[in-house]
Amino acid sequence: MIEIIFSWQKLLQTSGLRREKLKKAEDRFRNIEELFLRFAKKASAFNSWFENAEEDLTDPVKCNSLEEIRVNLFTEKNKSPFHSFS
Repeated sequence: MIEIIFSWQKLLQTSGLRREKLKKAEDRFRNIEELFLRFAKKASAFNSWFENAEEDLTDPVKCNSLEEIRVNLFTEKNKSPFHSFS
């Protein structure tokens, strides 16, 4: 009878330790999942910005005079490449 009680207490102790380890692992995986979600949101925003930038950079530039070219160059030099991405 004493052996059964001893075995039962040992089982309770080891199951408690296992429960604690599982809880820690669950918390760690929940944190990883939140990081993946944050990354996905930022990657989506970056992808949108990148597609818009690619579109802007591949649009042809039409100018009728040297003065128009100078104005366009000046305007583009003063733009921040990351103004729409945060």
